[in-house]
Amino acid sequence: MWRKVCLFFSVGLLMAIVSADGQCRKETSISGMALEGFVFKKFSVTAIHECDISCEREIRCQSYNYVIGEKHCELNNRTKEARPENFQPDPARFYRVRLVDRAPLGSSPEVSAVSCREIKASEGKNVISKKYWLDLNGSGQAVLVYCDMEIEEKAVDLAFVIGASGAQASSVFARMVTILKNFVDEYAVSEDQTRVALVDYNGPAIAKVFFNDDYNKANFTSFVGSIPGPGGQPGTLSGAFTKVRDEVFTTQKGERPFAENILVVLTQGNFDENSSEIRNEITNFRSNAVKIIVFAITEEVGIDKWKKISSGINLIVIPEPSKDTEEAKKLPHAASKEFRSCAEVKTFGYFSDGHYLLHVSDGCKDPTRIYCHNMAYNTPQEFITLESGTENNFAIVYAQRLQYPSGGCSGAVQSTLYKDRGTTYFSKVRLDITTMKILSNVFTFAQTQEGKDISYGKAGDCYSSSNSSECRKGQFKVDLRGTRLHVRDDVTWKVFVYPTSLTMQDYQKSRDGAVVFAKCGGWCGTCEPSGGFIILEPLCSIPA
Repeated sequence: MWRKVCLFFSVGLLMAIVSADGQCRKETSISGMALEGFVFKKFSVTAIHECDISCEREIRCQSYNYVIGEKHCELNNRTKEARPENFQPDPARFYRVRLVDRAPLGSSPEVSAVSCREIKASEGKNVISKKYWLDLNGSGQAVLVYCDMEIEEKAVDLAFVIGASGAQASSVFARMVTILKNFVDEYAVSEDQTRVALVDYNGPAIAKVFFNDDYNKANFTSFVGSIPGPGGQPGTLSGAFTKVRDEVFTTQKGERPFAENILVVLTQGNFDENSSEIRNEITNFRSNAVKIIVFAITEEVGIDKWKKISSGINLIVIPEPSKDTEEAKKLPHAASKEFRSCAEVKTFGYFSDGHYLLHVSDGCKDPTRIYCHNMAYNTPQEFITLESGTENNFAIVYAQRLQYPSGGCSGAVQSTLYKDRGTTYFSKVRLDITTMKILSNVFTFAQTQEGKDISYGKAGDCYSSSNSSECRKGQFKVDLRGTRLHVRDDVTWKVFVYPTSLTMQDYQKSRDGAVVFAKCGGWCGTCEPSGGFIILEPLCSIPA
């Protein structure tokens, strides 16, 4: 097949138009520049367009350099976008990117990348999060690895605990430092994106770096490399966990309420995973949605020990010495995977009931803290933990009834209590994660002190038919403060009451929609959300 070749020259640029179908297309070449270090094939040509033809026949070819005086083509397996630091002045060459049928970096084993960051640099801002082919340790063996292409934009509070002991402590600690440096290299360490902290338990546990210390990646990894390492009386992992809880994951030390909390544990396994100290600390971390990653430098067989402290099976790594770098670069992307339901969380390898960060809205990047219940079963359920407490989340249908209901708001009461009475307090409420509706009649985490279970957001009585402000005895309160959720603006409450002229009393809805309160009742009467559901929205500080 013949190709039509058109050449145009301008200052500093050579624009070649090469086409197999007789049509001209424009490609921009950069004169006096070359990509160094990524040439995989070099050959002589009689005309420049032969470089284009050869490049398009090679799946690995991403770009090429042309050696002007020698008429040589140098095919590159990278572009200048992927490796800007290797794009250097060279007056004897010009550079051109392959524009036709270029295989995106990481799309196959033949065009594997060395990191997720390299793929993003090569393919641009529109690249999506998914699995790509990576050769992480330069062995020539590519593997499929999940890449979170937004990891550097996310707000993450990333803490490490590190310590080694025993006869091999020095070599083990050196491996831990290498793992830590490669792990943190996948993040953008700054005040606005990823903040870092560190607890050293080579001796008695000491918190040495805090989130508000304003480290960047370079000075943090430099500091880690300067830690003296093992020596003297070793510390304990439980002691390190206590330091993390009391001194690291605190707002006073720079923890951010909207950031994801990740704790990376580098350990030899010299701890009792069944001790009350370890169990209590892990329970605390899970309650606060801290994601725990474990790098175990050990020869122990099996993962049962590590499952007791990690957040999920996929967050446990027992690396071979030759794969420390590879595993350290893979795991940040696995850990940052976003979930939209507890079922997704379970599918990815998490197995414990507890709090997880879910993305519940397409319009908001803020994650929401959701409690995943029944993670041991096939259909885990989402619940909202009501941080304001049971005393602020209740539903009451009043028990007593006046003997003369039309006579006012006080007087003798009947000896028989109202048959539909009930007082229910809620510590968690069930959430339909798809519709963002509270399933008000689920009482898994509710306590009814008297009578029937009363749905969340419902109240009533059968006390008096008077419309006086003192007559309504039934009441409800919805208090979502601390959950980063609020009642949607269009959600209202409706009364079902006799006489029909009666209304809710003391109806209050906070400006941010987090708190709703009212008194309801009649002879007899109730109030509940219009349409039967309380619909929620996240409080959004990071719009999508």
